[in-house]
Amino acid sequence: MACATNHCNSKSLLKMDISDFFDNIHEIHVYSIFSDLLKFPDDVSNALTSLCCLNGNVVQGALTSSYIASAVLFDVEAKVVRRLQYKNLTYTRLVDDITVSSKKFDHDFSYAQSIITEMVQSKDLPINIEKTTISRCSTEELMVHGLRVNYKEPRLPASEVSRIRSSVKHLELLAQDSVYRVSRDYRKSFDRCQGRVNKLGRLGHRQHKILLDRILRIKPLPSKKDINLAIKFITKLENWHITKAGEYWYFRLFHKAHAELNILQRCFNKTAYSLRQRLRKIKPTAGD
Repeated sequence: MACATNHCNSKSLLKMDISDFFDNIHEIHVYSIFSDLLKFPDDVSNALTSLCCLNGNVVQGALTSSYIASAVLFDVEAKVVRRLQYKNLTYTRLVDDITVSSKKFDHDFSYAQSIITEMVQSKDLPINIEKTTISRCSTEELMVHGLRVNYKEPRLPASEVSRIRSSVKHLELLAQDSVYRVSRDYRKSFDRCQGRVNKLGRLGHRQHKILLDRILRIKPLPSKKDINLAIKFITKLENWHITKAGEYWYFRLFHKAHAELNILQRCFNKTAYSLRQRLRKIKPTAGD
C-alpha cells in the first residue's frame, strides 16, 4: 500500500521487473550488504553471506532473502531516485517490481527506463523486457500492486471489493452448519475472510465496517475437543516451565494456548477462566 500511495494522482506509469531476482543476486553483493551497508567485520560478513547463499546465489524462499533483495541496490538506488525526482518522476521498488510514475498523460519514459536498466545491470541483474510496460490513464486504469492510483488515495478495484463481499456471504453460509463452525477448517476460512475485510479498512473503504460487523457475528466456536487440546498445551507448558520458559518455542506454544482459550471462552467460559489461571502462572521469561 505504501508504494501505491506514492503514485496516487498519476497520469502515466512505467513498470519494470527484475528477472529471477533471487537466483541472480550473487554472493559478492550479499557480502557487500553486510560489510559496506551494515558495517560488520569481514569474518561476520563472510559467515552471514554463507548462511544466506547457496551455490553462490541467494536462496529463494529463505526468510532472509526478501530483506537482501530489498537492500541489494543500497549503494546505487538513491542516486537514481534523485535523478528521477529532478524530472518530476516518482520511483518505488517492492522487491523485484519497479514502478515510475508521472503526473503527465504523455510522459516519455525512455530516460527513466535507461537509467534504471543501467542501475540494475550494475549488480549483474537482468531486466525482464516482456514485463516492462507503460500505461496511461487516458486508455486504462492505472494499477500499482493491485491498487488503483488514479485518485488522491489508493483504491481497490471494484471487482476486488465485490469478491470480498462474496467471501463474507460465503462465510455466512458456512456458519449455518453448526458442526462445521466448530471445525479448524472454519477457523482458517474465517481468518482468511477477516484478513480480506481488514484490507478494506486499511484503505478507508466505506464497506469495511459493514462487512466487519457481519463476520464478527459469526466468529468460530469451540468444541469439547478444544478443551482437551487446551489442557494438553497448558500441561506441556507446566512441565517445561522451569527449564524451558526462556526459549522461543515455549513463547510460541504459550501464545498458541492463549489463542485457544480466547475461542474456548465463547462457549465454555468457566473452563476457559480456570485454564487461564493456570496459564498465568507459567508465562514465558526473557531469553538469555
